[in-house]
Amino acid sequence: NQNLMSTQKDYTSLLSLSDSLTVGEIVIYNSFKHQILAGRNDNYDRESIIDKVYRRHQVLWDSCLGMIFGEENAPKFQTEAGMADWNEKLFSATNEKMDSLVDLIANYPVDSVFNYHTIRFAALGYETPKARISLAFVPFSGIGFGGCSNDQFILELNNPEFELIYTLEKGIPHELYHFINESRLSDQEEFTALDLAINEGLACRFTEMYFDGAITKYEAVENMQEEDWAYYELREAEIFSAMEPYFDDTSGDNGLLHPVRYNLFTDSPRSIYYWLGYRIVEAYLELHPETTLEDMASMPYEEIYVRSN
Repeated sequence: NQNLMSTQKDYTSLLSLSDSLTVGEIVIYNSFKHQILAGRNDNYDRESIIDKVYRRHQVLWDSCLGMIFGEENAPKFQTEAGMADWNEKLFSATNEKMDSLVDLIANYPVDSVFNYHTIRFAALGYETPKARISLAFVPFSGIGFGGCSNDQFILELNNPEFELIYTLEKGIPHELYHFINESRLSDQEEFTALDLAINEGLACRFTEMYFDGAITKYEAVENMQEEDWAYYELREAEIFSAMEPYFDDTSGDNGLLHPVRYNLFTDSPRSIYYWLGYRIVEAYLELHPETTLEDMASMPYEEIYVRSN
């Protein structure tokens, strides 16, 4: 099979790219670099995948991706052989889309973007949370840009639902706010569907505020357009009535988090629970304008909901 990058491919930008970079308390692993370089010769470099992709950020692969995709897929992420196998298969044929993504990210000033966010967080009075993030290709997408804890974070470069540069520039504040929120909440054994909705609503509102008028609230909520927002506004009472029975569910399998599975609002343009969470946060702040988002980061979700009326 022809390698993803042919022998004539210029690897200069990849070879000169650092393996990782540190901005403030954030460590970013350029794992994609080694995923691509492992296949540049006839003999696939499995050891490079094991040492520089898997072991370097092993907690991500073992404890996050190895858990969320089910028991049958766990060996793909939790074993050295599994990691090497899917990487070799993923890059065994030419793929122009992945090739272009590599060129894009290899020549993009990722450190400058993260540095901007670090400065912006400080200007808003927040400490940039500690985080470990891998920029990597995956065998199948499921997280997008996110993770299971602040040391288990990934940006899936080949996720078809994400525009890469937009995610780096506009998506980072949303995800970093989750770290702030989670670090300030009192311990909670389980989260309800409504908790998860408000958690996302807070991160969306933070993103809107973070860019100080440069983006609309529609864009802050999953990059919506105004016509997307109008869909929800037109059906707000109907959506609330249909979703309220699922608010207290803690199983993760419910109509609020998975409306299509429950045949609810199947033509919805974005995630209903993001939008509903944002509306609850927005309503709370309209009634309590003296409260800041920093205050809300440590407030119980139930209190936010009840006092949002």
